[in-house]
Amino acid sequence: EVLIYKWYVPGVDQDKVNTLMARILDMQDQYIARCSYCNGKEDKQLTKSYFKGLRSDLQTEINAIVSEIEGLSKQ
Repeated sequence: EVLIYKWYVPGVDQDKVNTLMARILDMQDQYIARCSYCNGKEDKQLTKSYFKGLRSDLQTEINAIVSEIEGLSKQ
């Protein structure tokens, strides 16, 4: 969606779009790394808690990014 704004929507602040794209890519790298590492794999409760927190953090980050994307259209 951000690429659509970048390429096809005239008048959008390109610096904000580029910053948002960088944020999305950084978030992707961060969460892939976090998925690859789980301390306490032998303890199912600890693992379940870890991934529950990971999902919660991811959803929070996604909601923030969606709000920023919506802000692009209001400019």
